This record gives sequence, C-alpha cells and structure tokens, in this order.
Amino acid sequence: MSALDELLPAPPKPEGWPPGLREHLSASSLRMLATCPEQFRRVYLKGERQRPGAALVWGSADHYAHEQNFFQKIESHRDIPEDDVKLAFAEGFDRSIDQQGGAEEVDWGDDQPAKLKDRGVKLAATYHRQVSPAVQPVAVEKPVSLALPGIVVPVVGRLDVETETYLIEGKTTTARKKKPEPQWRLQGALYQLATRKPIEWHVKTKTTIPGVYTAETEPGLRMVLSQGLLDATVERTRRLVASMLALYAAYGPDDPWPTGAPDYGWACDYCGFRPDCAWWQDEPVPLGFVPGQLSVEQIPFGA
Repeated sequence: MSALDELLPAPPKPEGWPPGLREHLSASSLRMLATCPEQFRRVYLKGERQRPGAALVWGSADHYAHEQNFFQKIESHRDIPEDDVKLAFAEGFDRSIDQQGGAEEVDWGDDQPAKLKDRGVKLAATYHRQVSPAVQPVAVEKPVSLALPGIVVPVVGRLDVETETYLIEGKTTTARKKKPEPQWRLQGALYQLATRKPIEWHVKTKTTIPGVYTAETEPGLRMVLSQGLLDATVERTRRLVASMLALYAAYGPDDPWPTGAPDYGWACDYCGFRPDCAWWQDEPVPLGFVPGQLSVEQIPFGA
C-alpha cells in the first residue's frame, strides 16, 4: 500500500458482504467452506492458522521445484537439467520450513525432515524425467478472477500450469489415484470456468518407489470441459456463498458454525483445529496443545 492509499478512505464494502471477510473468495477457501464451515470460519474470519504438517512442506517444495522448470520453459521450450530440479526441491523444502517459523513449528508426525527431503528429491526427479518433457506451458502460476452471478465479490485463484489446450494441477499424495478426489473437483471446475479448458491432475505419490500418474496412464485424472458441469459449478458456488452468508448472519464470526463434523471423519482426521473444535469436545485435548494464532495472511497461497 502506498502513502497515498493510506490517506484515501477505504473503498466501501460490497452491499451485503460481511465486514470481517476479505473482498474476494478463493477457489481454495470455497473448497474448505464446502468441506467444513467451522474450519472456514476459523481460518478466513478469525485468521487462525493450523499447525503446518510435513505434507505442506513437501507439497510446497515440490511445487517450487517444477515451477522453476516450467516458468523458464515458456520461452526456452527446453527443460532444465534434472540436477537443477533436485536442487530446487531441496531449496524449496528449506524455504518452506523457514516460512513456517522453523522445523520445530512443523508437525512432522513419525517422519524425519532429512529423510523426507531425500524422498522428495527423488520424486521431483521422477516427475521431471517422465512427465515434464511432454508439457509445454504457456503460463505458470497464472492468476484468474471470476465474476459469478449472485456473488458480489470475485472468486480468484492461481493456476499451477496452463498449456495451449489444457490445465495442469499438481498433487502430492500418499497413494496412487485413478481419479481426482471429490474435494479437488470444485477448484478444478472453477478454473475451467475461468479458462474454458479441460483440466488434468498430475499425481505424485510419496511411496518408497516414487510414482507419477497423469491422464496418460490414468484417464480418470482428466476432467473434460462440460457446459453442464460449468453451469452446475456456478449454481453450487452461489449456494455455498449464500449458506456462508446465512451462517454469518445467524452466528457471527465468533461462535462455532454448524458443520458436517464429526460425520466427515476423513476430513476431521487431517484438521489441525480438531483438538479444540467445538464439535469434538468429547475427545481429550492433547497435553500442552495451544491453538494457532498466526494471521491468515501468513499462510502461503494454496496451503
């Protein structure tokens, strides 16, 4: 923000938009809202932050490594050497840890950072050998913005990789995937709305023997462009936002919002807010647990 911006009055909030929310929605925030309104409230209204896990560090490093290659490939049409991608992953791994406040701030579970880094380097190299040569990007980390009917703020996002004919979203998982996870589809469909292109998920598995899966080997990882799906996505997004506004009006930003938990155990198992979530109060709180208080602005995009 410039000095002049500080002197000017803040622009008015869109009519009907809660004052505690940012003046846009992201594809990732809508995905969280669809999964758990209470988690959405704590992250996007209260600015709380879950303790980062090892998966976040690995995923961020993997994203950084391939970004270094694909960004320069837009002009060069050539991949960088494999050793450079390995070094980029290692650098991205250390950068991600620093962004989280140090290794002690990360929940490593049963993993050891050094061993994770070594495995990640091998997986990044495998993807670089098997997949990167066939990808010619026209944009990397491209911002997109959607103005959807019935929603007074834009829906924004950032594409991993865009080619002339399709989009690529990279995912790092613990097991092979033959089709996108249900929670990936909304974000993918929103990106399709913004670009009018099919989307593919490139899945990289953190298995002992690194595995890489794309639509070439698993056709189910490609989502074709369907007008029916696009229309349904607009309606689903409109209803999600309407439900969020209704919850805000009924409960405000400070009281817990009704949610699908604990019925959605698969999501709750991965949620850092579970130890002090109102909907899991029948469980003992771990000794020494302190809820995160970091600002949401400190969360890297896509976390």
